[in-house]
Amino acid sequence: MAMYRHWLGATSRLLRDQCAHLQNLAECDDPLNMLVCQTEFAEKSVLAGLDELRRGVDTITDTACGHFAAGGSLPQ
Repeated sequence: MAMYRHWLGATSRLLRDQCAHLQNLAECDDPLNMLVCQTEFAEKSVLAGLDELRRGVDTITDTACGHFAAGGSLPQ
């Protein structure tokens, strides 16, 4: 359940970022500004994706360690 909550939260955050990006694109007044906006969004998206992946791995690790400590062995 912890992983599902994590990935649903991550999806929600990434969708909000995409919506904000679309709003920014709608406000661009020239092609150069649009290109800058696209480039910045691409950079932010890669960093956000890597951060979410790191958090996901941490969630899996924390959950597995919690199960291991509580029951003496990992669940099958």
